[in-house]
Amino acid sequence: EIEKDELMNDDWETEEISIDDNSSVEEMLEKRFDYVSEYAHYFIIGKGGKYGVADLKGNVKIKPKYDYISYADEEFGVVKVSIDGKYGMVFLKSLAEFIRAKYDYISSVYEESKTIEVRANSMYGLLSSVDLTEIIEPTYDYIGSYNEETGLFEVRKNSKYGLFSPKLKKEVVSCIFSYISYEGGVYQVRKDGKSGYLNADGSILKPLQ
Repeated sequence: EIEKDELMNDDWETEEISIDDNSSVEEMLEKRFDYVSEYAHYFIIGKGGKYGVADLKGNVKIKPKYDYISYADEEFGVVKVSIDGKYGMVFLKSLAEFIRAKYDYISSVYEESKTIEVRANSMYGLLSSVDLTEIIEPTYDYIGSYNEETGLFEVRKNSKYGLFSPKLKKEVVSCIFSYISYEGGVYQVRKDGKSGYLNADGSILKPLQ
C-alpha cells in the first residue's frame, strides 16, 4: 500500500501574498523566487535549487523543498515531485493526497487507461491517476503499451508474458508465455515451442499446438 504523508504545516501551509495593482501575480512571484512557470491551475516556483507550487492568486501551496517538480498531467491536476533521487506525486486540486517520494521513476498520466507507470528496484507497477492508489505494486520487469481495444496491458515477469487489466486490477492471463502479440483482434501466444491464440479478453481462442 502506498504511504501518504500527513499534511504538515511546514510543507503545506498556505502563504498569502498581496498583489500590487500595477503588477501581475507572475511578476510578484518573480520578485520572490528564482524560477516561476505558469500552468493551467498553478505556478511552479523555485528558489535556491528547490521547487514548490503556488496557486494562480500567488498563494504558496507547497513551499520550495523538492529537487524537481513538474506537471505530470494538467487535466488531472497532478504534479510529479522528486527529493533525494526518489519520485512521488501530489494532487494539486485538493492537496489532500500525497504519495511519498519512494519511486525511481514515475511516468506521465496515461489518459486512455487513467494510469501512471512507476518503477522501484528495477520493477514496474501501476497507479490509478483518479485517486493515486496502487493498482499493482512494482512486480513486473516490463509493462507494455495500453491496448485501447482490449483494455489490457502486456506485462512481463521473470521473462514470461501475460495480460493485466487495470480495470479489474489483476492479471487476466498469467505470465507464462515466451511471446505475446496483438493483431487482428486476437492475441498470438507462444509457449514451449507451441503457438496458440487468445481472444481480446484473454480467454482461449485456439489452444497451444
